[in-house]
Amino acid sequence: MVSTPSFVPDPNVLVDTALRACAAMQPGVILDVPSRVIYRPINQGAESVTLLSGGGSGHEPGHAGYVAEGMLHGAVSGPIFASPNSKYISAGLRHIRSSKGTLVIVKNYTGDRLNFGLAAENARAYDDHEVESVSVEDDVSVPRSRSGLVGRRGLAGVVLVHKIAGASAAQGDSLVQVASNARFVAKRVATIGVSLKPCSVPGVASVREMSVGSMELGMGIHNEPGTQSIPKDTGIKSVIGTMLSSILDQAQPERGYLEWNDKSKFVLLVNNLGGLSKLELLSLTNHVLEGLQAEYNIAPRRVFSGTYLSSLDGCGFSVSLLTVPDDTFGDNIFRLLDAPTKCVHWSPALPLEPIQEITSTSIKACQQPLRKQASPLRQQIQYDRTFFTEMIKHINESLISAEPQITHFDTYLGDGDCGTTLLAGSSGLVNVFASNSTSTGTSSDFTADMQHLTDVLGTKMGGTSGALYSIFFSGFVSGIQRYFKVPSQAELDLPAIAAALSHGLHTMRKYTSAAVGDRTMMDALIPFVEAIVQQATQGTVAALEAGLESAREGCEGTKRQQSRFGRSTYVGAASDIKIEADEMPDPGACGVVAIIEGVLKAAKAST
Repeated sequence: MVSTPSFVPDPNVLVDTALRACAAMQPGVILDVPSRVIYRPINQGAESVTLLSGGGSGHEPGHAGYVAEGMLHGAVSGPIFASPNSKYISAGLRHIRSSKGTLVIVKNYTGDRLNFGLAAENARAYDDHEVESVSVEDDVSVPRSRSGLVGRRGLAGVVLVHKIAGASAAQGDSLVQVASNARFVAKRVATIGVSLKPCSVPGVASVREMSVGSMELGMGIHNEPGTQSIPKDTGIKSVIGTMLSSILDQAQPERGYLEWNDKSKFVLLVNNLGGLSKLELLSLTNHVLEGLQAEYNIAPRRVFSGTYLSSLDGCGFSVSLLTVPDDTFGDNIFRLLDAPTKCVHWSPALPLEPIQEITSTSIKACQQPLRKQASPLRQQIQYDRTFFTEMIKHINESLISAEPQITHFDTYLGDGDCGTTLLAGSSGLVNVFASNSTSTGTSSDFTADMQHLTDVLGTKMGGTSGALYSIFFSGFVSGIQRYFKVPSQAELDLPAIAAALSHGLHTMRKYTSAAVGDRTMMDALIPFVEAIVQQATQGTVAALEAGLESAREGCEGTKRQQSRFGRSTYVGAASDIKIEADEMPDPGACGVVAIIEGVLKAAKAST
């Protein structure tokens, strides 16, 4: 198919140049070009809590456009519709490091949660950086029966979280208070969108067509199919009525997410997904206001109408409602919402200050090396790197052998990139550690090497797989550091490693609720770790053999299971596609098995 016409067809050039313009339009900000981080330098004499957000590009002005006094301190941009990797997010955290702590605000998408979560974990473990996280999941289009495990998507409501949390930080509130205000808003904002057609992605051919003569309620901001198809000739009052009912009708068993009563006060945000004229958006805003008044006797105290979180040129709009209690705490929320900000992309509901003329730009790459601060928990653990390097080589060889079959399975069951992504990670590790072992000898710092490993995986693999493995190994290192006070010259024994593997699994579960039976890599990883813990006193080879057997059984068990994670969770019933792949195991679980096979080969070779 022919790619969508674009003045700047190269997606990478498009993102990089857009970030330059964003920095040019906002005086006082700095652009870290390699990491795609826009940030405000920290005032060392008057530090406050700092805020970091971000995600895939294509949602402008979110999130880089909100880096300004009174809102965010930093934002990390990924490729179009793809999460930035954890290494770049870590750079963003270091750029805005504050003694008062940092709040990370992330929309609830798997890649964003994993990569921002990994960066936050690493900041705590390695940089002694106090970091809190808030996940925004305001989409009400997805019914409870299909969002129970992965949660709801993050939409335009995140912008209200930016504004209120940013004002809270600007007035000197503590990290606990700023995070509390952010969570209050995230819990009480609800959003639903509707689109006439999918957006156009520069340099990418159209991947799907909508039904002729229909619009989609609940279409995602990444072109995910909607949850309900509506005839295009449906009157706009009826469409908006359905949207408002999805937000406000507490009697709907599959929705009813928003709690409110007759005393509740409301903030309304009508968001342009990118392709509507200002004239049409104002008309739609009027229809929403009329619907709120006529059907629910609601007159919002603040009304925002504009482009706040787009979907490239998406031909649609979303409606967000924030409920605010009628008490002193609610009054404070309104005060924070009305607080002044110098963000040029924020359209206030009330005139706050005159528009200031921009007289200069500030665009530069960060040339200073990022400072690394050791956590007080960090110990230098010496170990023989020779086995570690050989193990990585065996894992890489195992994945080279397994990749074609994993890719074949993933072509039917996923994106088709699971095998190549795993191989990219193992190949990257071979390149790094094979060269390092020749220059640094056989003895090395285990913690430093594991941190290097997580960095390589996050950079080379990217996406969800890279983040999951990186989080697992980051948690593994934290387990070693926190629970096992190993003398500097002592070797790590298998019981210590087994307990740390269990801690790594516990850390992963903070960011994914996938369990055995959900047809994911966890079907193999969980049984493996449990077997290692049970067999830790039986010797390395015996324990690994038991772990491999358990992982293989778990992988085999994924056949004929229904996947409960991934983007298919959000696809409406009309878009369901039956794939004749009952005899195919989960590709991610196959990858775990291949990795364990490589570890076992290395262990046997060393005995």
